Amino acid sequence: MQSIILIGDKDFGLKDIKKLSHSGSIKTWDDPEEREYTVKYENGYIWYQQSAAITAELMNEYEEGELIDIPIRLNQMNFILVAYKPIQILKKVFLDESWNKNIWIDNNHGLILSVEEFMEKIREKPDWDWRLELD
Repeated sequence: MQSIILIGDKDFGLKDIKKLSHSGSIKTWDDPEEREYTVKYENGYIWYQQSAAITAELMNEYEEGELIDIPIRLNQMNFILVAYKPIQILKKVFLDESWNKNIWIDNNHGLILSVEEFMEKIREKPDWDWRLELD
């Protein structure tokens, strides 16, 4: 499973993800009980999951000071785990201009960028593979 982590403030959640266009998708599943949202494409998927347990678990995985550059207080951060396949599908979603600009993306390899920086890298270098870039 390929994954990234979205980091936002206490108000950030799956409701914000559902507002994105997800162009080319063929089906969506919303499971409010499990706090999951899945977007199916002909050749892949994006699966979003958010819960207090995930936020707590992910917070414990970060080293001290690793989140210091994110302008959100630690006790007000919300995390959404995003699994996807293939990477091209998620790249298209990151080019959606309706993203909340106060979102940060962790590539799960030590690189944490604002959504705007992430979008800019994709626009400038469409073949960019964030899975290979280490901080």
